[in-house]
Amino acid sequence: MSNAAQSSSSSLRTPRSALRAQISRRDILKLSACGAFGASMSRWLPAFANEAIKSPGRKKSVILLWMTGGPPQTDTFDMKPGHENGGQFKPIDSSVPGIQVCEHLPKLAKLMEHCVPIRSMSTKEG
Repeated sequence: MSNAAQSSSSSLRTPRSALRAQISRRDILKLSACGAFGASMSRWLPAFANEAIKSPGRKKSVILLWMTGGPPQTDTFDMKPGHENGGQFKPIDSSVPGIQVCEHLPKLAKLMEHCVPIRSMSTKEG
């Protein structure tokens, strides 16, 4: 067999062996389980939606903005104008008296009556 024939046949096997090195059997099982779960949810989601429509009671929900690497609170929800750590942006009034947000969040300022900023949380990070 010539060198050209050997190199072309080995290059045909390279993608398959590279793929095999990237995806293990465990990964295939995980992906299969996720696919099966997703397929089963397609039957459950309409039932959940119908139940939510039937029960008109007040819902309580939370949207947690875990902004790792995002803007600091002094530039978004906890403006401190005139303070050394006050941030570089100006505060604007929101739809709730006494709560101000960053000038770059005017749509959120209009919706603040539906939000609750939690300023008492502290962590040991940073």
